[in-house]
Amino acid sequence: TMGQGNDAGPSEQPRAVFVGLDFELETGEPERIAVEKVFKAQATDGASGLDLHLDSVTSSVESMRTRIATLLDFLRKTHSKEIPVNYNLLRQVDGLLRQLPVLADD
Repeated sequence: TMGQGNDAGPSEQPRAVFVGLDFELETGEPERIAVEKVFKAQATDGASGLDLHLDSVTSSVESMRTRIATLLDFLRKTHSKEIPVNYNLLRQVDGLLRQLPVLADD
């Protein structure tokens, strides 16, 4: 963060003072994918567009697999009472599942 120093006398110009602040940058999957596509588009090194697309899809599927594994672990531990029930998280998981398409068993 930049602010103005208050130790400037009446004849001195205000000066910039940089102050370190603790912060946490939160990004989501869309941002990560966008940045990944920019870097891959710059560094093609003879790779075809299909190769780059397949790499991107592979990365996205792996990310989804990791997230699903985390959800399953949470649900299993909640069910077995290894962790306390968090109704807020369970409602969020329920909302997520309700967005998925229904598959019929034939």
